[in-house]
Amino acid sequence: MDNQSTVDVFNNASVLENIHKSTTTMNIHFNAGIASTSMVGDLPGYGTVWYHPKGITNILSLSCIIEKGYHVTFDSKDGDNKLIVNKPDVGTPRIFTQSDCGLYYTDMKLSNGTALVTTVEENKTKYSNCEYSHALQARNIQKIICHLSNCDFLRIVDKNLLPNCPITHRDIVAAGHIFGPDIGSLKGKTVRSTPIPVNMSLVDIPSTNMSHYHEIILAGDIMIVKKVAFFVTISCNLKFGKCFQIKNHCKYSWMANSMH
Repeated sequence: MDNQSTVDVFNNASVLENIHKSTTTMNIHFNAGIASTSMVGDLPGYGTVWYHPKGITNILSLSCIIEKGYHVTFDSKDGDNKLIVNKPDVGTPRIFTQSDCGLYYTDMKLSNGTALVTTVEENKTKYSNCEYSHALQARNIQKIICHLSNCDFLRIVDKNLLPNCPITHRDIVAAGHIFGPDIGSLKGKTVRSTPIPVNMSLVDIPSTNMSHYHEIILAGDIMIVKKVAFFVTISCNLKFGKCFQIKNHCKYSWMANSMH
């Protein structure tokens, strides 16, 4: 939490929901210059914050927290300096303790209630039993029609493209508020991350081996592993083994027989 910042900006996408491009751009001024971002995301239990993936930390502005109606108090008793953010729904307060460098932070990995997450049970309390039942039905239909995104699902329902559909636009929106994004839809649309490149390292053969084992005797055979054929060889004395997959048994069978 920063009392000198005037904007909420996060760099950790894993704690945000519904990250998308905003219609405006935020220019963030700091000591090293200016950083610009047009991405925003929803922080569960708090609201919309700016998203800048190249930032160094997640920042909540003290002034923005107060503007959203949170009651913030400061406690310096016994040298245990901490900022206490009391939620409007009289839930568990969020504690921001002072670090060794003087900044106030909250550990979002702790399991004692300091994580800024909301649960389905908490979200259900904002809706009637009938509204929750319709939202649950909307989520089940979304799964049946191949996990469409909320945007496509809303478009289909609004244009009445799903015959005899028992749900409405409002039910789909409520399902998103209660259950969050559909997991099946997220898995199907998640872009594959770039894998770690494989570094090839070549080791030179010692000159003594080259001179001593100038003529190499190989022993080989065809091996079947779960109906997949491999041609396996091993060199005498060196004990260097090698194998590769083959498609034609006949092509290598004469070679294997001559090596027995």
